Amino acid sequence: MDITGLREDYTAAVEAFPDQKPELAEAWTKLQSTLCDLFLENGADDFGGRSMFSIMLFEPDGRIAWVFHRGLEPDEAAVFCKLVKQLSEDYRFPLESETRFSQCGTTYFKED
Repeated sequence: MDITGLREDYTAAVEAFPDQKPELAEAWTKLQSTLCDLFLENGADDFGGRSMFSIMLFEPDGRIAWVFHRGLEPDEAAVFCKLVKQLSEDYRFPLESETRFSQCGTTYFKED
């Protein structure tokens, strides 16, 4: 998949939610925390003290459509993809938009 082409179809979250920046920041922080917790619950402790950059693309209703990442080794990427797939089955970003939207940032995995 070409991230550049996809990003053109997804509005940046700050543009999709121009009057909800505090809520957007809180929702993104909670998603990062949820992701970290999911890793710990599934025994992926090797990520402790590490960080990775991700771009998440969302449908208007908050469903995760695509996730792109960098900063992980291939075996770590496989674990990450499996857990994101598991998360995306039930997760909905708490803000809804009239358009598809994207958010990016760095996830920091806590050390035990």
